[in-house]
Amino acid sequence: MVKQSGPAFRAYGVEIARLTYDRLRADPRAATVFDPKIFADPNRSRWFADLMVMTIEHIDDLDAFSVAAEAMSERHLKEGIHSGHYLFLAQAWPGAVRDVLGLGASDSVIDAWEETFWYLASVLLAKKDELQRIHYLPKAA
Repeated sequence: MVKQSGPAFRAYGVEIARLTYDRLRADPRAATVFDPKIFADPNRSRWFADLMVMTIEHIDDLDAFSVAAEAMSERHLKEGIHSGHYLFLAQAWPGAVRDVLGLGASDSVIDAWEETFWYLASVLLAKKDELQRIHYLPKAA
């Protein structure tokens, strides 16, 4: 189902990401978690859209995905991204998809993407935690 939605996400991914961030910016609870610089970054929507497309392209090849996940996890570590960010994103994103894709965002498409989103979040959080442990391990004498 995720692969079948690929053309729509390639065409409208930036718009979906922009609307997702608009929803987060408007949520007073999310404002307590998200750094306003995230919303000010003009490349953020493109980056999020590229992540969706990369997920579609590599959903059948997790080895290829793992290299990209490492780079994303490093970025998340530097930005202080944690599980709370994913919770708010998971709440804002499906509505943005439905608003942009309309009838193309059937319940089965949203369900497939929600499952993929949480899998992706678990991979990124685990890699981020691993990187954090590596960065903070004391150096051998």
